[in-house]
Amino acid sequence: MRKLLFLSYPFPPLGAAGALRPFRFAKYLPEFGWLPFVLTIRERKDVPKDYSLLKELPSSVNIIRTRMFYPAMLWDKIASLTRQRTKPKRLTVEKPRKVWVLPNSGRCSARQVTKRFLLSLISTPDHHIFWFPFAIRACTQIVKEHNISGLMTTSPPHSSHLVGLAVKKISRLPWIVDFRDPWVDNFKLREDMLPWQKRVEKKLERLIVENADAVIANTKTNMDMLIKRYPYLSQDKFITIRNGFEDISSTGRERSFNKFTITHTGIFYPMVNPYFFFEALREWLSSKGENTRRNTRVLLVGETKEGETKDVIKSLQLEDVVKFVPRLPHRKALSIARMSDLLLVSLGFDSRNAGWVPMKVYDYLGCKRPILAFLPEGEAAALIRKAKAGSVITSPDFKTTQKVLDTTYDKKLNHGRSLCNFDPETNEIDLFNVKNLTFKLASVLQSITK
Repeated sequence: MRKLLFLSYPFPPLGAAGALRPFRFAKYLPEFGWLPFVLTIRERKDVPKDYSLLKELPSSVNIIRTRMFYPAMLWDKIASLTRQRTKPKRLTVEKPRKVWVLPNSGRCSARQVTKRFLLSLISTPDHHIFWFPFAIRACTQIVKEHNISGLMTTSPPHSSHLVGLAVKKISRLPWIVDFRDPWVDNFKLREDMLPWQKRVEKKLERLIVENADAVIANTKTNMDMLIKRYPYLSQDKFITIRNGFEDISSTGRERSFNKFTITHTGIFYPMVNPYFFFEALREWLSSKGENTRRNTRVLLVGETKEGETKDVIKSLQLEDVVKFVPRLPHRKALSIARMSDLLLVSLGFDSRNAGWVPMKVYDYLGCKRPILAFLPEGEAAALIRKAKAGSVITSPDFKTTQKVLDTTYDKKLNHGRSLCNFDPETNEIDLFNVKNLTFKLASVLQSITK
């Protein structure tokens, strides 16, 4: 079995969507002749964890964890100590603090503005750059002690590729660069970034792409943008390997919840204005009787009870219908999805999101339950339609949304706790089975390590 040095900053037990793609590759690569040595960071106390995923990894997979210096955590620790030492001598009426309104950031205090500015200055391309010395040291030792045949780095954070570049120069190993999200083409790139930082990041991306032996993107849209920006490089260098799902089909008859249940897994991103569904839900419930309202619920699995989403729910008076479910291990979240009547995806309708296909879309396909998607016309919309996996709404269309809710609710009444009939294109869905995707990755590794 050939050995792969695989750098992934996010990796279980980190309970975040970004950890799933590298976890799944590491899990299935041994079936195709590649043994991963996964280099990642040590566990952090300030992030959610899902230890259940680690139990699924083959015992042959090696995980090496290094230290990490994180400036934001140091800032917060110093600020906390400062607040503890500063005790008021007498009771005073606190004066309102001056606040600033920054793009896509809401209201910020002077301390927050200062923190963001200083971190942006030392965080090019991102604040994870401080992993570099720890990762380089570990990589050098792994390459020295094991017969490594290939190197792979995945991002974000994109600074991981700088480690890969250094290891490539030192060891001459064939190198795969995997972009789970676009770098330069990410329109959500920090809007407060200084012009010189943007220029630096463009140069860094070019340096990475030019030196890599293969470049992988997780959507065709993202890949096309890379090919367009680097027309002087061979197109054979660029490969699309999408995200996928693991087949967790259970035996026996599937059952649904008693109530008509719509489930959303993960968090909403307020910057894309994803809340049209809740407006449409309110209108639909208003047009129905009280009995429909009592028999309908929306589960937000993993969404925090604090913040903008909660405020939207409260303003629309949907607290009795929308329920916040605390973050769960990935498998448990999917078990809720598999028992639901509709699975919600909501990205807003901004055309700049046309190339974004959230990880949850693939997981929903694996659950084989109908999807209700609110997103711009683009790659995710085409994928769901082609797989006949649900309903796609690409504009704030109340009438169409209410029609979907009516149809699904009526089916629920007729079927009770038995899952309603759902017949997607199985052949299309199987394309995103993670085993098939990992086989494609193994083929790329084979081609560059001949």
